Amino acid sequence: MCLPCASSTAVGMGSVLKLLAVAALVVAAVPSVSSTSPSTASLVSSTPSTTFLTENQCEDHPVQQLNFVERSKIPHDCRCPPGFAAVRVYQQTNKALCVGIRSAGPWQDGCVRSGTATDYYDLDLTDLVEVRQLLHRLNVSECWISARRLLKYGELVRRLPGTRWNTPVELPNHSHLLLPVSDYNKNHDCATVRIDQQSDQLSYQNCSATLPQICIYREASLLQLHCETNEYTTRYSSHQRYCFSLRKSSLNMVRMLRLAMTAKGNYSIDNNRKVQLLIEMYDASKNCSDSLNFIYADRKDSTHHAHKRDTGDNKTMPNRDIIPIASPDPNSFACIAHQRLQIENDTLVTTDGTGPGMYLHFDKARHKLFLTVYGDRWFWREDPSTNGFVCFTNVNDEQLYSLRVKKLRSSHVKWDKHASNASSFTADRRMYEVKLEEYGPPRPYWCEAHLVPDFALIKTDTVLAQRKANCRRYFSATIELLLTRASTNPPDTLRLKDYDRIIGEYVKNRHKQLPELKHIFEAIKSIHVKRMEDFWTSATNDWYTVRLVLHIVTKCAKKWDKLLQPESNEIELPAQYLDYYQMHRSLTTALESLRGEGFRFIGTNSTEYCLPESLQLAKGKNVWWPARLGETVAPRNLCLIEVSGLPVTRRCLGDYLYGCAWDWNPGSELCSNQKRPTTDLLYRYSVSQLNQSVLGDVLHKTSDVLAIPENVIPADLFYISKTLENMPTLFEPDTTVSEVRDDPNRYAYFCNISNILSRVMYLNETTVVQSQRALNTTNILLDATETIVNQLALANDTVAMMQGEQYNCQAPGSVEQLRRNDGTVLFRTARLIVLIADPTVANVTGLALFRNRKPEDLSDGLKDDEQEDFSDYRLRYLYMNQSIEALLMESDLEIGSFIPQHVIESLDELNDAFATTEEEEDPDTVEVSTTPVSEPQDPLPNPTPLRIIVTVYYNDHAFRETKNGTIARPISKIISVNMPGYGSRMPDEIPIYTREHAPNRPGRCGYWSFDADNSTEFGHWSYDECRLLNSSGTLSLCGCFHLTSFSRLTKDIQMVETVGVSQKLIADKGTLALDIITAIGCSMSLLGVVGIFATAALFPAWRAKASSKILLQLSCAIAIEMIIIFLEGPDIDQNRISQIECALLGAIFHYIILVTFMWMLITAYLQFMRYVKVLGRLRPSHFILKATVCCWGGPLLVVSLFLSLDYTLYLKRDNLSDICYPHGTALWYGLLLPIGLIIFVNLISFVIVMYHIFTIPNNLTKTADHAMTLAQLRLSVFLFFLLGLPWIFGMLTTGTEDKLFAYLFCLTAPIQGFVLFVYFVIMDPTARRFWYRKLQHLPCVTRTDKQVDGEHTTSPNTSFNTYL
Repeated sequence: MCLPCASSTAVGMGSVLKLLAVAALVVAAVPSVSSTSPSTASLVSSTPSTTFLTENQCEDHPVQQLNFVERSKIPHDCRCPPGFAAVRVYQQTNKALCVGIRSAGPWQDGCVRSGTATDYYDLDLTDLVEVRQLLHRLNVSECWISARRLLKYGELVRRLPGTRWNTPVELPNHSHLLLPVSDYNKNHDCATVRIDQQSDQLSYQNCSATLPQICIYREASLLQLHCETNEYTTRYSSHQRYCFSLRKSSLNMVRMLRLAMTAKGNYSIDNNRKVQLLIEMYDASKNCSDSLNFIYADRKDSTHHAHKRDTGDNKTMPNRDIIPIASPDPNSFACIAHQRLQIENDTLVTTDGTGPGMYLHFDKARHKLFLTVYGDRWFWREDPSTNGFVCFTNVNDEQLYSLRVKKLRSSHVKWDKHASNASSFTADRRMYEVKLEEYGPPRPYWCEAHLVPDFALIKTDTVLAQRKANCRRYFSATIELLLTRASTNPPDTLRLKDYDRIIGEYVKNRHKQLPELKHIFEAIKSIHVKRMEDFWTSATNDWYTVRLVLHIVTKCAKKWDKLLQPESNEIELPAQYLDYYQMHRSLTTALESLRGEGFRFIGTNSTEYCLPESLQLAKGKNVWWPARLGETVAPRNLCLIEVSGLPVTRRCLGDYLYGCAWDWNPGSELCSNQKRPTTDLLYRYSVSQLNQSVLGDVLHKTSDVLAIPENVIPADLFYISKTLENMPTLFEPDTTVSEVRDDPNRYAYFCNISNILSRVMYLNETTVVQSQRALNTTNILLDATETIVNQLALANDTVAMMQGEQYNCQAPGSVEQLRRNDGTVLFRTARLIVLIADPTVANVTGLALFRNRKPEDLSDGLKDDEQEDFSDYRLRYLYMNQSIEALLMESDLEIGSFIPQHVIESLDELNDAFATTEEEEDPDTVEVSTTPVSEPQDPLPNPTPLRIIVTVYYNDHAFRETKNGTIARPISKIISVNMPGYGSRMPDEIPIYTREHAPNRPGRCGYWSFDADNSTEFGHWSYDECRLLNSSGTLSLCGCFHLTSFSRLTKDIQMVETVGVSQKLIADKGTLALDIITAIGCSMSLLGVVGIFATAALFPAWRAKASSKILLQLSCAIAIEMIIIFLEGPDIDQNRISQIECALLGAIFHYIILVTFMWMLITAYLQFMRYVKVLGRLRPSHFILKATVCCWGGPLLVVSLFLSLDYTLYLKRDNLSDICYPHGTALWYGLLLPIGLIIFVNLISFVIVMYHIFTIPNNLTKTADHAMTLAQLRLSVFLFFLLGLPWIFGMLTTGTEDKLFAYLFCLTAPIQGFVLFVYFVIMDPTARRFWYRKLQHLPCVTRTDKQVDGEHTTSPNTSFNTYL
C-alpha cells in the first residue's frame, strides 16, 4: 500500500499492552520551493563557520532511510549543540562530552545559548585530557571561559544560565586547578584558561583582549522548559521554538495513516539531529520504550510513502540499539511522536512591554521588596520547580549576594498573541517577596532571567531598598591607613574583611585612650569597609598608604546632645533633623580623634541627608535645612532670582556608597531686591505651622493667586505645593458625625484644594515645567493633595459626608444630590473631578466621563483650547460588577475606570500575603522614634475602611516630563485611581478607558511615576505592568496592575520656544556672559549703522551709488531691529500693555527680521552675479525699485496674513520667560521656514563665490601671493557677515543646552551693522577720501589725508573692493 504523506519522513516507536505501534506522523513538510509557512519551517540549524573553530558533523551523514533506526549510526555530534564537537561519548547514556571553541574576540557570554551548566573547571581528569587534545589540535593555548568578576574587588562568578548564574566559582575537590590571584590594578576582570603540554591554569585578562572562548557541554538534550507536561524541547537554543512529545494513542494503522495526510504538528525527521531527539524521547518514555512492532512513514525522492513490514523482520532487531519503526498489526495501539511550533518569532523580547518581564517594587510602608513576574513559563530553567530567575544585591565591592524569594500569589492573564504563538494558553502573573539583606543603608537590588528561545537576558531596573530599622543612622567615612610591609600583605592581595579586622583592632585600642568620647564609640554599632579606593606604595616599598570607604552604623542615643558643647540653633532646625546633625558632628569628632601615625581621617557624610554646615546664621549666606539624597531644595529664607522667577536652589548630590554632599552654595547676593507681595505671602504660608483657625483663609487666598495665570511665576507654584505639603490633618479622628454636618467649612476646604489643582491646569506650561524641573514642584503638589484627599476618605466622619452629594466647587454652596445614601461624595471644578466612594454601600467603584458633543468635534492636537473645561461632560458612576467590554462600545465615552469585583474580593488575600513577615525585629529599636517627618512613610495597609478615590485631570500640566528632546505626552485625559491603605499593587488588572485625541500618532498605555528617571529629572511617564487590552476606534481599553495616574501616551518633542533661532539673541537670559556679549555687539552694530547713515547724509555722491542704496536699506532694517531690542521691545511687561499692543509689537519684530533677511538674499544674488557670472548684464532694469518692493512688501504680506488669521499667535505665553513674538504656526511657517531657506540659499552662494575667488588664475593677478591671500580672506569674512551666515550658529542652538553655538552666535550675529560699516566705509577708498576731505581742516588729520590720498591713486586688483 502506498499513500502520500503530508510531510517528510516520519518515524514511530512505542509499546502498549501486547502489541504497540509508533507512527511518526508529520504535519510540517520538508522545506521545498512551495513551502513558506512558518509552521512548516525545517528545524535544521546551521551555525556560521566564523562563529566556531570546532565543527559539528551531525548533518554530514545522510539521514537513515531504513525500516529501523540504529543508534550506532547516528553521528555523535548530534548529541551536541550546533557548533560543538563530541570528543567523548558516555556509555549507556545519550550524553557526550562536547566542546565548542568560539572564534577569537573580546570576552562575551558566548556559551549561554548552549544551555550548558558545565565549564572547564568542572571537568575531571579524564575529560580534561580529551579537551586538551582538541585545544592542541586547534593550536589554542589560551582561551576565555564562562566566568568573570562583576564587582571591582569581587569574586570570580559563573556566567552560565540556571540557578547558579552569577554565583561564585567553586572548584571541585578533585580539581587540580587553582583560582587565579586577582590583580586589581590592571583592570583584568575576565577569566581565561592557559594550556600547555604539562599543565593548565586559570588567570585574569582584560575583557577587551582578543581570545577564543571554550564552551563545554555534557548535559542531556531535552528539557521541558516552556512546553506542556510530557513535552520536551532542546536545552540549547537552536530548536527551542518547538515542543516535542511521544504520546500513547489508540488509533489503528489505517486511521493513523489517514491522519498522516491531514494532521498538523506530527514529528518530522528531516535531519540527523531529529533522529537523536527521537531516540532520547523514546528512552525517556514510560509507555513507548519497549515495542518491537511499528508502522512508519518516510520520504524518498520528495514522495511520501507508508510501509508495512513482515513479522519475520523482527529478527533484524536483536537489541535496543536498533529501534523498530514499523508494525504489521493494523489493530494495535500506537504511540505518536509529535512536534508543534510553540514560538513563532526568534525572540520574545519586545520594545512595547508585551513580552515576558519582571518588575521590582519597594513598598516603603512595609519596607519590603516585591517582584512581579509576567510570563515566567518563557524563562529558561533546568528544573521546572525553580523560579527561572535570580535576584541579587551587592553589599560591597566584593560580595554579590543571591537572594531568597518567597512566592506570594499567582493570577492568570491572557497573553499577548504577538509575543508568542501561545495565544490559546494563559501566562501567569506571579508575585514574590524578595528577602532583604541585613540592616543597613539602602542597597541596590535587581533580578535577572534568560528567555527562550534565544537566551535573551532580561533584567529589572535597579531598586534601592532597605529593611526598616528605627533609631539607626548610617554614615559614610573616608580614611587612609598606613600599612608597613613587615606587618601586612600588599594591599592588592588583602580582602575587605582583612581591612575590617585591621580597622576594628585599631579603633578598639585607640578609643580606650579617649575616655571623654566613650559614649560616642559606644553608640557606634558597626564599622565595615565597603571599598578600597586606592593605594600608594612608598619609593622604598617599605610601607603602603591605602584609602578606604567605610560605612558606619550608629544607634539612637539620648546622650548625643551631652557629648559636645551645645550649638545655638539659630536656623531653627527642627528636632527631627537635630538628631542627625548632632550624630554627624559627634561622629566627626570621634573619627578625628583617632588620627595617628597609621590612621588619617578625611571626611564623613550621612548616607541619607545633606546636613547644614552650621546651625549659626552667616552674613551673606542662605539658610539651608537638610535634603534627602537626590533632592533639590530652596532655602528657608526667601531668595528669588529675578530673571527666572525661581528661588535659588541647592541639590543634594552623592550616592549611598560615598554619602550625601551639597553642590555649590549660592549666596544671598543672587537674591533679587524686587518685592512681590503675592510671592511673599505664599512663602510665609509655606514656612509657617498652619492650624485650623487660618486654614480656610490660607486655602482661599492660595486659590485666588492662581486665578490670574499670567501673573504666576514658578516660585509661586513651588510655595503653594510646600504649603499643601505642610498642612495638618483636616479631620481629627475624634470628630463626630454631627459636628461634620454642622461645619460647612469642611466641604469648602476640599473645594479650595480641588480648585488649586484645577487652576494649575490653566497655567502656562513653561511656568509649570520650569518649577517642576527645578524643585519637583508638581510631584510635591500631587502627592500633597492625594494625602489630603486620603485623610478625608479615611476619617471617622466619612460616613456623614458620603451621602451621594455632588459639590460644584465653582459655585460655592451649590450641592446636587442625584442619589441618596450611595456611599459617594464628589467634588467638581472646571478642570478637576474628585470622587470618593465606599463600594460596600452601593457597589460604586469607579467613574466615567461622557462628552455631550460628538467626538469628531474634538481637536486632534495635544494642546487644549484654553476655554475648554469639564462643563461639557456628563458623569456616570461605574459599579464593580459591570461588564468591562460593554463600556468600550459607548461612542461618547471620554475617560473612565473602575475596580472590578474580582479585584475587590482578592484584596484581603493579597494584603495578608504582603503583611506576613519572617524578618527579625531590629534589636536596637527604642520606644521613641526620631525618624524625620520628611521621610516618605506611607501609611501601613489597613483592610478597613475600604475607600476608592477617582480623580480626573483635564490636561497634563501637572504631569510633564522635564527632560529635553523626546518625551512621553498624554493624548487623552488623565485619570487617577487610588485606594488609601491598600498600597499600589493590585491582585489583577484595573481597566482604564481613554479616548485618543491624536489617533494618527502611535500610543501606549502608561502611568505617571513619581520616581526620578535619572539624576537630574523628577517624575516621568512609564509603561511597566500596563498593556492594551482592546480598542474601538479612538477608544482604548488599557489594563494596569497597580494604582496611580493613567493615560494613553505618545512620543513628543519637547522644545521651549524661547530657545528658537530668532529668539536666542533676545531671550536667552540664563547666562550673564551672553547678555553682556549681546549688549556690546548690539551697541557696536548701532554705532556702525549710524556711521553708514552719516556717510550717506554728508556725501550725496556716495549715497547716489546703487550699492549704497542697497546698503542703506539693509542698514535701516538692522537699525530698527536693534532699537526694538534696546527699548525692551517684545520683552516688555505684559501688565503694561494690552494684548493688541503686544500682538502689534510682536508682528513688527517679525516683519523687520524678515525684511533684514530679504535684503541679505538680495545681496547674495548680487555677489553671485559679480563674482560668478562676471560678464553680461549684472543687474536687471529698475533693480533697486523691484528689490525695494519685494523686500519691504513681501514680509508685510506674510505678517498680515498671520495677524488676520490669529493675532494671539504673537502674544506672550507667560510674563516671565516669553516675549511678544510669533508662536506656533507663525513661528515655524512664517519665520523659521523663510529664514532657513534664505540662509540655505546664501550659504550655497557663499560657497560658490569663494570657490571662484580662490581659483582665480595666477596670470590674472599682478601682485604677490601673500597680498592675494589677504584680500581673499578679507572678502570671505565680509561675505560671511553680509549674507547673514552667523545665524547658522543660532539654528544650531535649538534643542540643545550646549553653550558653544550660543556664544558663537552672540559673538557674530549682533555685530553685523558694525562689520558693514567697516567694509563699506572704512575700507572703501572712495568713502575714506570723502571723510578725509571733510575733516581736512582738522590739524590732526591733515598730514594723514595727504599721505592716504596719494597712496590710493591706484588700487591693486587684489583688493576685491566691496561693491553691491
